[in-house]
Amino acid sequence: MDTDPSELLWSPEIALRSKEQVMLEDWKVDNPHTGFQIRCNRGNQATPADQETWNTLKPPTLKPDGVKIYYQTPSSPPILSFQQLKDATEKDSLHRDMGLHNEAETLLFLAEKRPELRIPTVLTVWSIPVVDGVNTVEVYCLMMNFIQGITLSQEQFSQLPIHAQDIICAKVSSQLAYLRELPSEGYYGRPYGQGWLRPPPGINTNTSATNAIVGPYKTYKGFCAAINRANQAMKSVGYGGMLWPPKHQEITTKLMSIFPDWAPHEPKLTWIDPKLANLVVRQVKANDGSEDWEVTLIDWECTGWYPAWVQALQVHCRFGVTLIDRGPPLTITAYRDAEITAAVLKSFDPEPDHERIATAGKYSWCFF
Repeated sequence: MDTDPSELLWSPEIALRSKEQVMLEDWKVDNPHTGFQIRCNRGNQATPADQETWNTLKPPTLKPDGVKIYYQTPSSPPILSFQQLKDATEKDSLHRDMGLHNEAETLLFLAEKRPELRIPTVLTVWSIPVVDGVNTVEVYCLMMNFIQGITLSQEQFSQLPIHAQDIICAKVSSQLAYLRELPSEGYYGRPYGQGWLRPPPGINTNTSATNAIVGPYKTYKGFCAAINRANQAMKSVGYGGMLWPPKHQEITTKLMSIFPDWAPHEPKLTWIDPKLANLVVRQVKANDGSEDWEVTLIDWECTGWYPAWVQALQVHCRFGVTLIDRGPPLTITAYRDAEITAAVLKSFDPEPDHERIATAGKYSWCFF
C-alpha cells in the first residue's frame, strides 16, 4: 500500500505544537498575537459547487427550468416545486449544500451492497436553482419512502416494556453486524473511495471558510493523524488567548496515546450516529403470532469505513438513555445503561476496549 501523506502529521511531536503554531498552520491567522481574526483560506479543497465533479450521482438530467435530476426511480412521485418545498418544510430549514447528496449516495450504495439492511429507500435526488438576493443557489432535495412507525425518543423507549426494548436492541445489533460484514476496500472514507464533506468532529480537520472534503485515509496512521489534528484545531478556537491552558499538553498526550494501538482497527462500514432518535420502530407480529418489532435505521450521511473500534465507541457515547426529573430537586438517571449498551454490542463487538473508551470519556472526547 502506498504511503498516506497524512501519516506525516502523526508523530510524538505533533501533540506538543504550541497554540501559536496551530493557529498559524491550521487556521492561517496572519498574526496570532492579535487575537482570533481568522482568514480561513486553507485552499486546494473542494467546495460544494465543485462536488458534481466527483459525486457518483452525476451526470444529472437538466430540465428547462434549471432543475437537475441526479437519480429517480420509475415509481417516484413527481418532484415538488420550490414553493411546494417551502410549504412542506415550513418548520424546517431547506438544505442548500451537498449533504443530502452524500446521504443519498450512501443509501443507494447500501441498498445495492446490503439489501437486507432496513434503511430508507431513495426515490429521487434533485436540485432546484433559487435566487437568493443577487446570487442563484442550488437547493438540494432528497425524496425517500415514508417509513411507518414512530421515531423513538429516550423517554418513549424507557416507557416500552423491557422485552420490547430488548427486541429493538437486538434488531439494531444484528443489523450493525450485517453492515460490518461487507469487506472493506482498504481505506478509511466514504463509499467509492471518497472523503467526507461533513466529517464527524473527531476527524474534522477542515478549517476553511467553506465546506471542504476531509479524507479518505489510506492507513490507520493517517486516520490517527486526522484525530490529532482535528482535536488541536478545534480546541485552539475553544480556548481564549494564545497559550494553552496549564495542563493541555499533558491531557492531549494522554488522550492521543490511546489511538495508535487501539485494536481492532481495520476498516469497517460504520453507522456513525447510533442513537434512539435515529430509529423508526413499529410493533408487528412474528410468523408464530408473537410480538415483534420492525426497526429501521436512519441518518446515514457520515457513514463510511472507520476503524473497527469506532462503532462500539459510538454506541457507548450515543445510544444511552438518560431520564431527567426536573423535580425539584433535579435528578438525572442513566436508564439500564450497561444492559442497553451490551445488548446493542452483542452481535458484533461484545468485548470492546472498555479502558480506552473510559479514557476517551474521562477527557470528554467523543468521535461524533
